Amino acid sequence: MPTKRVRRPQAVRQQLTPALERYMLTGEYGEGPTHGFGNGVWDTFVFSGDLLHGNYDRLRALWAEHGPELLAAWIREHPGTRPFAWWALEAPEPRRVLSGAAHVLPPGPAWWEPVWRSAFGIPPLEQVGPFTVEVESEAAYLRRRDLLGAEERRALRSKHYEPETMTADAGGDGA
Repeated sequence: MPTKRVRRPQAVRQQLTPALERYMLTGEYGEGPTHGFGNGVWDTFVFSGDLLHGNYDRLRALWAEHGPELLAAWIREHPGTRPFAWWALEAPEPRRVLSGAAHVLPPGPAWWEPVWRSAFGIPPLEQVGPFTVEVESEAAYLRRRDLLGAEERRALRSKHYEPETMTADAGGDGA
């Protein structure tokens, strides 16, 4: 007996180009004279101004599809750290400032959260120096938030938990 076949559309996985993968892992969108033009990253995230304005929808869609594999590979290669897209999308809060907090700009304005999310958890700092600010390392942050896996914890040494230092000179090049 003949049957009617019902065609159901298959979900199409968004393609992750090498340039988009690099961006999701490092936050870098290009190098050389084109600075990312033509590799999909510029048009997808930078030119649109999405990340500058806190709109992470397109990055979130890519991360939802590719993030678990990228994150697992990242952790194997870089224990005690997280890739750019994780900070941009999943980090529950910025890293703690251990010294030099007077140079951290206060939270509140709409740009404050997108800045720390795009800076691997480092809160926005003054752009005029000289100053030195110490923030907790990524490993210390992940340990404090109970986000380290057992294998990852075993791979880390005391040096991974040491604070990170940001300095700005009198020229005001920021952190």
